[in-house]
Amino acid sequence: MITFIKQLMSKPSTERMLGAWIVIPGHSVYPSHYEAIAALVKKTGLTGNLHISKDGDVELEVEGPYSKIDSLVKDLQRGKIAGVEAFREMLWRPYKKQFSSFVCCPYAAYRVFKLGDFRA
Repeated sequence: MITFIKQLMSKPSTERMLGAWIVIPGHSVYPSHYEAIAALVKKTGLTGNLHISKDGDVELEVEGPYSKIDSLVKDLQRGKIAGVEAFREMLWRPYKKQFSSFVCCPYAAYRVFKLGDFRA
């Protein structure tokens, strides 16, 4: 972990592989926005997923080259998707190669929770 932090503190290489976790406030996102966000991510060639957290926020987990993640972040900040607020939170993460493609499954976690799969 210390090595990862030192790498981030140094000048970022545009081809360094990283991960990012981005949170977009749920009150600004409508179902039609999910596909627009997914299209923006897919256009950059990043891998990862999009889902809704338990509190209703949209969580975007992506992995890929620093330059592509940076481009996505700038597009989100500029409001490339009409009506969607800029993200509230973003964390850089080490590249774990945990995704093979980008999947948009906004209600997956919600459906599991609603069906009662979390039983005591």
